[in-house]
Amino acid sequence: MTDTTATPATDASGLPNIAWWLIVGLGVLSIIAGILAVAWSGATLLLIALTFGIYLIVSGLGDIVGAAQAGSASTTARVFFGLLGVLSLAAGVILLARPAASLLTAAWVLGLWFGISGAVQLAQGFAADEGRAWNIVFGLIGLVAGVIILVHPSVGIKTLIWIVSISFILRGMVTIAVGLVVRKATQLA
Repeated sequence: MTDTTATPATDASGLPNIAWWLIVGLGVLSIIAGILAVAWSGATLLLIALTFGIYLIVSGLGDIVGAAQAGSASTTARVFFGLLGVLSLAAGVILLARPAASLLTAAWVLGLWFGISGAVQLAQGFAADEGRAWNIVFGLIGLVAGVIILVHPSVGIKTLIWIVSISFILRGMVTIAVGLVVRKATQLA
C-alpha cells in the first residue's frame, strides 16, 4: 500500500526533500521576478516575459525532479506534480522563445499556468494531511491569479503586470518560509 500523505517533493514529515537553500533561492527568484515586473512595467514586456520564463523553467524542473524523487508519495500525486512540472517548463519555454509575442498570448500562458498549478496544489492540500497549509496557500494564490488573468485577458498591461507581480511576490514569500522551516527542521535533526 502506498503512502498518500506525502507530496512528490516531501518526506514522511511533509517537509520538502530538497535542500533548504534551493527552496529559499526559488523563493528569492520569484520575488525578484515580481519586483522586476513592477519596477519596469512601463519599459518593456520583453524583460517581464524573459524573467517569468526563466522562473517557470526553474520551477518546472524542480517539480519534475521532486516528482521523480518522491518514492513515498502516491502515484497520483507524483503524476500530477510531474505534469505540473512539464506544464511549467513548457510555459517558460514559450515565454523565452516568443518574448515579444502579444500581451494576449503571454496572458493566456501565465493565466493557464497559474490556474492549473493552483488547482493541483489546492487539490493536494485537501488530499494530504502533511504540507496541507502550504499547498492550500499556494493553490489559492495560483487560482485567484489564474482566474483573474483568464477571465480578463484583455486587461491593460499594467493591471496584468501587477496581478502577476503580486502573485509571484506572495509565492516567493511563502516559498522562502517553507525553505526556512526545512532549514530549521534539518538543523534539529
